[in-house]
Amino acid sequence: MRALLRKEFLSQWPFVFLVVFIVAVSYLSAGLTKSMTHRSFESLYGDGLVYLEFDLLILLAIPALAVSYGLLVRDLDDRTIEFLDALPVSRLQVFIAKYIAGLAVLWLMPLLDSICMVGLRIVSTTSLDRDVHLDWVITSNVMLSLMLFTFFSLGLLLSFTRRFGWLLIGLMVLLSMMLGEFVPSFQISNLSLFANVTFDGLTWLLPWRMMGWYVAVWILTTLAAYGLYAGTGQTLLRWSGKSDSRVKQAALIAASICTVVVFVVIVALMPDEDGEIAEPDRVRVSFPSWTTATRQTEHFQAVYPTNLDRRANGLLDEADQIYQTVAGFLGSEREDVIQIDMSSYSTHHLGTAYWNKLKMDLTASGDVEMLRRTLGHETTHVILESLSDNRLREAFHSTRMFHEGVATYVERRFFGDRPLVDERLPAAVLVDRKQASFERLVDNDLLRREHDSLLVYELGEVFAAAVANRFGDAAIGDLARTFSDSRHTRGLSGVTLWRSVFQASGYSLSSALDEYYGLLEKARQHHSETVESLVPVDAVIQRAGQAMTWDIEQPAPDGWSWVIRFRPSETATDRQYWVEMAGKR
Repeated sequence: MRALLRKEFLSQWPFVFLVVFIVAVSYLSAGLTKSMTHRSFESLYGDGLVYLEFDLLILLAIPALAVSYGLLVRDLDDRTIEFLDALPVSRLQVFIAKYIAGLAVLWLMPLLDSICMVGLRIVSTTSLDRDVHLDWVITSNVMLSLMLFTFFSLGLLLSFTRRFGWLLIGLMVLLSMMLGEFVPSFQISNLSLFANVTFDGLTWLLPWRMMGWYVAVWILTTLAAYGLYAGTGQTLLRWSGKSDSRVKQAALIAASICTVVVFVVIVALMPDEDGEIAEPDRVRVSFPSWTTATRQTEHFQAVYPTNLDRRANGLLDEADQIYQTVAGFLGSEREDVIQIDMSSYSTHHLGTAYWNKLKMDLTASGDVEMLRRTLGHETTHVILESLSDNRLREAFHSTRMFHEGVATYVERRFFGDRPLVDERLPAAVLVDRKQASFERLVDNDLLRREHDSLLVYELGEVFAAAVANRFGDAAIGDLARTFSDSRHTRGLSGVTLWRSVFQASGYSLSSALDEYYGLLEKARQHHSETVESLVPVDAVIQRAGQAMTWDIEQPAPDGWSWVIRFRPSETATDRQYWVEMAGKR
């Protein structure tokens, strides 16, 4: 048995280098895109700890299938199985030796990943949290190993079908991706144990039901692969290897399709993206599903739930006028059709925009005026990207304030019912505390580290108003168009980028900034009474076991209440904020 293990381990050396290469490249590629700072090490630690969705499945499937696909079948193809049968060992022992060698090679990936994570955590600890969190690292290792070993066993089983195994894999992935567009249960991301990581304080809530599915598939595919290796596989190989007749080929393809259908049914029965948490008293809630309807206008193609058709149609009746207002302000002459998905749900935004597609949450508000403002805001994003040939998004680090600022300015100016200066209380507070500098505004990472990321809306709106006031409405569209010529933006960022863009557009950044600070001062004077009553808040944050507690000593002003937006780290994205209403104290 030792000789068998030694032989198998030696034969797996090329795959050892493959695994080491994959882990090294994943961390090096992430590290090369970040500056080597304390925060970047913390970010790399978090990325290594929690992988997400489809990218992880690909990363694990490649080495797992590479190791498994020739491990057993090669003995049958090369007829070395006859030599092995002549040795004083059983096929079960040979199978176990090969299986252990394959698993050991694959386990190098989570092992090396864990070592990297511990190292990154050691160099990124802070005075608030010096724990290495070995329990998190071990949990991540176990979940990665479980997925790797399951894919490995599945690859062993499919390898006996030779080239038809790749057909099966391709059909499974393709069908799941296609059906996932219509039925969320079929989404390929549901296969990942990391699809939606959830923490309760510092406790990692594990998707036990999903893990149970993985264990079941792992065991069943391993037993089936051994059965084929023990003798049944030779018959299958001889039959499929001579599949030159159309009848046999049709039978194999039909069997592949049937297998895929069974696979998809299994995926559908798995828990959704929220996972299944092992809580004995958990109450399961089911939500009704609604059919969707579509409506085409001149500039929009919308999908919306039929139970909210009155709300959707009330907005769509005005959608084309909203588009014309925004396009006229930005000077866009393109007659684009924008896709709107009104059936989406978001806990963070009423609407989002990407390229020429919008998502709006109709369930969040029944106020048609609010929906009009949201549609105007998101339409502005789409047209800005169109004018810049999507170059604004490429320079997002320096242009987020412009993107969100112009959209907020359009929303308030054309679709709001209050004077613009009345909306600028947050900007007035910032300028009163000397925290509204343009240099910080055009450095999105710096702004997010020092302030709530939502301030790009407030300060960006004042900057957009300053440009329109000083140079006219057409200037906004001119600046966006300038981004389409990379000669004015290549290799630039921050203030340098904007100075180049203004100069190429025929405008002066210095004049725009004079107007910007002038509008901020007017806002501060307009809201002076309120600003003076808003003293800086000192929150006391303490750690109690695995939870964080907070307390605010100052009472809230009359008619106001505290709202706490808490983020787990300085680099947290908007969707990672936790929002709580603290009530009036």
